[in-house]
Amino acid sequence: MKTEFVIANGQILKKEEFVPFAYNDPVVITRKIWYGFGGIPLFHQNVELIREELLLLKMAVPALLNDGNEFFRLVKRVLNKSRYYRSGFVTIKLFAAFAKTDFMVECSAFEEFEFPVTQQGILLNFAEIPVFSGDPFIRFQFYNSLVWKTAEIANLQTQAQNSVFLNEKACVTHGIGANIFVVKGREIFTPALETGCYIDVLRDLVIETARKSGLKIRETAALKKNDLMEMDEIILASEAGGFQWVMGIGTKRFVQKFTVLICEKLNEVLKEMV
Repeated sequence: MKTEFVIANGQILKKEEFVPFAYNDPVVITRKIWYGFGGIPLFHQNVELIREELLLLKMAVPALLNDGNEFFRLVKRVLNKSRYYRSGFVTIKLFAAFAKTDFMVECSAFEEFEFPVTQQGILLNFAEIPVFSGDPFIRFQFYNSLVWKTAEIANLQTQAQNSVFLNEKACVTHGIGANIFVVKGREIFTPALETGCYIDVLRDLVIETARKSGLKIRETAALKKNDLMEMDEIILASEAGGFQWVMGIGTKRFVQKFTVLICEKLNEVLKEMV
């Protein structure tokens, strides 16, 4: 049987040796980071975002998270010891309780080498829970996780695999755990920061990649539900979910034209980063 390894508070252990941390209702922050092309291209950006989240929560930042190079070295060692050489996820889980933050890192593997893109389209609906754009925490994953889980459970009763969230002004913000990009002609629209949209390290990279692909990008705070129904193509993108082409919303159907192209260009950018 293949031996898997984890990192627990800076120590590399066999997975079966890891003893879960004892906590009463901790704040849990989970981050999935994609690895591939022999490296972890967005590792340091994700660690910096985790540090920002902990500081905003006034939680202790583990010492190893302040030494990005050493943290990276340990994670790479775990990937090698576990014989994960292609691509997959590095999952960091932090358990915070004000004066102390414990953390563990585990890894999983894919058969593919490149950043994932779904070959089959997904269906969307509109979430019933509004996003409040003025909330200072709304752009962070940990803050949205319960609302996203609620939307996922609601979707079990429908044909939808993801949902579009709207803010208090009925403007589009994001999907469940994903940034949203909508295409009309050769122009891509994505919610602007002031909408209260979810922000991860992939968002700016996709924007930059689309521009390099010759597409015009517009960040907007006025993208409405009806506007989505007039678009040619809709893409959801996140590190945890990869690129997802949206096949339809209700009875409306969309084409697939730029999803694969942008993902291919993104793979080139990620390969250059390792």
